[in-house]
Amino acid sequence: MLDQKTGASAELRDIERAGKVMPLAKFLKSAEQKSRLSRRERLRIIDQALLLLEMNYVHLPLKQAMHAINPIQRLKLLKYRLETKGSEMEPVMQFHARLLGDIRVAP
Repeated sequence: MLDQKTGASAELRDIERAGKVMPLAKFLKSAEQKSRLSRRERLRIIDQALLLLEMNYVHLPLKQAMHAINPIQRLKLLKYRLETKGSEMEPVMQFHARLLGDIRVAP
């Protein structure tokens, strides 16, 4: 009876046995291959982020003054680059990382 695992460790063992565990590198590679965002979809994501920050982030002016970071301007620059760039687009995961980096404001 003492050998039997219970709770979270038992659940983890069950998942491993089921073959559902995938190394992170393999998961990221498969996610990159499966996920696709068109230029239009990327522009819409940026527009939504701009709308969210401009209309709802009440502490934005304080953060801009304290940290000398303007996430609105950075998003507009990202949008401009996406609109004017040729047919070559960065991978989806890189786009999301760039988007999050542009809107992230230091605490």
